Amino acid sequence: RAEAAVRDREDRWSRFRPGSEVSRLNAAPGRPVIVSADTWTLVALAVEAWHATSGTFDPTVLVSLEAAGYDRSFELIDRPLGAAPVPAPGPAGIELHATSSAVVLPPGVRLDLGGLAKGATADAVADELMAAGVSGCCVNLGGDLRVRGQAPSPAGWVVALDCPGAPDTRRV
Repeated sequence: RAEAAVRDREDRWSRFRPGSEVSRLNAAPGRPVIVSADTWTLVALAVEAWHATSGTFDPTVLVSLEAAGYDRSFELIDRPLGAAPVPAPGPAGIELHATSSAVVLPPGVRLDLGGLAKGATADAVADELMAAGVSGCCVNLGGDLRVRGQAPSPAGWVVALDCPGAPDTRRV
């Protein structure tokens, strides 16, 4: 069930999947796109985070990422990343219509909800597992880690961390 929940959210939120809700949004500048309630909430959260951080967090970095060469999944990139920085336009003009779950991206604004989507997925899956009656769970989505409930050992949750350049893996 947890794997299906992760796949479902990736199908809706990955910018690398042409049929995802995020890809449909990015392909429809200036036009309303009806999205799921979860996607609408995630976009609203991203805009709110932009405001709360005075633009330090910016979900409209897709053009910048693609200009740097990050135009496909990391495992498929066959050249060094890097290019002159391209400024992100910011989400100030994004329209969110709650009653219809519609989002309108202004022309020139494209979303990458990557890290935020992974974190939201990890939270949701951990919460869903706990609601299903597990005593404890650890959800790891490529470094976005959530633990809930009872740890599997008296030592608590033990997580190995890779430390590049360090002689041994550290444990926290």
